[in-house]
Amino acid sequence: MQASRKAEANQKTRLTRQIWLVSGTLFILIFAYAVYLFMKKRAIFNAVPDLKGAVQSKPNYFAPHSVAMLTGKKYSDTQAIVLLILEMIENKTLAAHFITNKRGQIADIQVTPLTNETNHPAGQLLLAAVVEQTDAHRQVVSLNELIFNPASKGVVLFTRLGRKLVRKIRQNAKQALNKEGVYSKMNQVFYTILTIYMVAWLFGTFFVGYWQVQLGQVNIWAIVLIILSLALVYLIQQNVLPLRTETGVALYRQWQSYLKQLVQQTTAGEVWSNQSKEWLDDKYLYSWVAANNVKLAKNVENDPQILQLPLMGSAQSIAHLSLKRMKWQPEFVADQTDSEENKQ
Repeated sequence: MQASRKAEANQKTRLTRQIWLVSGTLFILIFAYAVYLFMKKRAIFNAVPDLKGAVQSKPNYFAPHSVAMLTGKKYSDTQAIVLLILEMIENKTLAAHFITNKRGQIADIQVTPLTNETNHPAGQLLLAAVVEQTDAHRQVVSLNELIFNPASKGVVLFTRLGRKLVRKIRQNAKQALNKEGVYSKMNQVFYTILTIYMVAWLFGTFFVGYWQVQLGQVNIWAIVLIILSLALVYLIQQNVLPLRTETGVALYRQWQSYLKQLVQQTTAGEVWSNQSKEWLDDKYLYSWVAANNVKLAKNVENDPQILQLPLMGSAQSIAHLSLKRMKWQPEFVADQTDSEENKQ
């Protein structure tokens, strides 16, 4: 009996050591990796001189989606499509009418093609689908019909075109940044290491759980280390990777400064009233990325000239919304939701 108790005690000791070894190793590895990447990112930022003075004009030709990706803005799929439509209105590819519901959400966007071609790959995909739907008897196309699946009940589901459009938008935005050398070539290696770590984390978590079952007790601190390890992975993905090059950091700072100046540039009426209509519409387009479009619209809302602008005139019904909080609730989904609420 004494030998049996001793063997049992040794088993518990061995299992406890294994639990601490695996959970501790997983945490130390990802912590060291996070510190390394953070220090590397900081070194790249420190190598780029700070900007002196405000940037008054666009640093380069980046489209709104590329600027959003460069500055770390993350949009939902529907928000990404709305930003593309705003861009196409501004460059006079589409004319559009935004329909909102009683909740202040977008219920539908009705568009009319103004041309058959555009040099924007994602825009061309959408434009071709819109043109295909128009004929001599129908010049206005509901984007709900093209992008969303009406068979969905209370849930917004994309059609094949909608899914392809979102994928194209994000690919084009990233390609533009890669072409300018914004991101480090080592990012692929960093992501591969992170993937390998996640595989090890899954196996390690499984064994830690299995050993705790054998032990017959829960090791709270081991579980805390496992959770902290996963939190560090999330932190790396959200705030560290992908690493920018020095060129990317310089462009990031220039665009950040430019976006902050958009409202100030349009504060005084005499400043923008002497500019072309295209100048103000372009400022308004990028203000959606900067999340200061509501302020900018209020600066010029009393001037009758804005009704003549392609974008500011078309977007008046959604001028009170910011892109990050904007929701697109198709009419057929909203009707189904309302009817279900009434039944309840």
